[in-house]
Amino acid sequence: MCKGALIVLTESLSDELREGEGPEAEQAVRLEQDAEENDKAIVEADSAENPDLSTAQPINKKSRADSMLSAALWVVSALLLAVVGWFGVTIYQTVVTNEGASPALRAVALLKDSVRSDPNNASTRIRLAEAMAAAGMLDEATSQLEQALKIDEGHSGAYLDLGLIATQQGDLSAAEGFFSKVIELTTGTEYEDLNQRREQAYFYLGQLAMEREDYEEAIKYLKGALRIRRDASDTYYALAAAYRGLDENDAAFEHVEIALAFDPNYADARYLAGRLLLEAGNEASASVEFRKAVSLAPDVVEFTDALEALGPWQARVEAAEAALESGDAETALAESLIAQSLAPEDTLVLLVHARALELTGEKQTAQQVYEAVIELEPENTEALEALERLTGTGQ
Repeated sequence: MCKGALIVLTESLSDELREGEGPEAEQAVRLEQDAEENDKAIVEADSAENPDLSTAQPINKKSRADSMLSAALWVVSALLLAVVGWFGVTIYQTVVTNEGASPALRAVALLKDSVRSDPNNASTRIRLAEAMAAAGMLDEATSQLEQALKIDEGHSGAYLDLGLIATQQGDLSAAEGFFSKVIELTTGTEYEDLNQRREQAYFYLGQLAMEREDYEEAIKYLKGALRIRRDASDTYYALAAAYRGLDENDAAFEHVEIALAFDPNYADARYLAGRLLLEAGNEASASVEFRKAVSLAPDVVEFTDALEALGPWQARVEAAEAALESGDAETALAESLIAQSLAPEDTLVLLVHARALELTGEKQTAQQVYEAVIELEPENTEALEALERLTGTGQ
């Protein structure tokens, strides 16, 4: 059994240790059932508004939040990384990678030819601008977008791209103006509630409000984004961070749970869930979330530090053993779960955890943990005897 499997083993126990669980996960499932149909409707709406998007793909949730971020979404660098991700995805959809050449530069060369042959095509200029932005040619991209707006002054895609570029350049005031223009242009349109660019503008306006620590304004914008795109895990995560900024941790936890229902491998959401659980006094469940965050993003120091702050694991094992001796099953289980999060492949930790599980009556899960010990140490006497006791067959 690998390290990941050992953590999965404790997931149901972590759920049992949580308090105040609500219907959020069920809500997420209901929302997800509509997601695929909603994706198609969004693309159709944007295609109707702008024919050049007829081959567009549904929003990539992770393209906006795939970098290693902390719960502090309002840090400007997070937004800049998300912007770069958006341009990268846009260009990858536009051109196939050419061996030995950057996809963005390859796209620039091809699209320059297209612009020369049809200089009054606003959509082609916008695609060229996006390729330039992906290649780091921000001033040239801005020039192309300005030219596109001279041709089509109401093109919301050009304003969205100008907002992304302004954000990348650190001109957040200008970015906010461009994103607000997208909202203005899409208000009252036939497809207002299904407009992909409108959703993105709301999302980025929410991010900019977070950077200003205007959490109430951020919540307003992010909820606007969710009215259009109900399965965006990064938007739920941003909402959770905004509610946390207002010290509304219950609401924050509700939204981070929904984010994780849509994307269980969202490392930043795992970390934020851990912080919220820790602040609520639930160290055991927090340790599981921190471990998952570290497993998903091992290079993020903040995640590792949060997990290690719950150690050392030896002290947790000692506390669990003392609780076992006194018959305190709840404490033994919590302490052994933290120890396992800290040292998931240590056989002593696993054995103590398995004993705690037996004491609480979780014999089937205890059996799985003993089996994990045998996989690590095939001749481990305690684990072999425990399996014989639990199964009647031995190993």
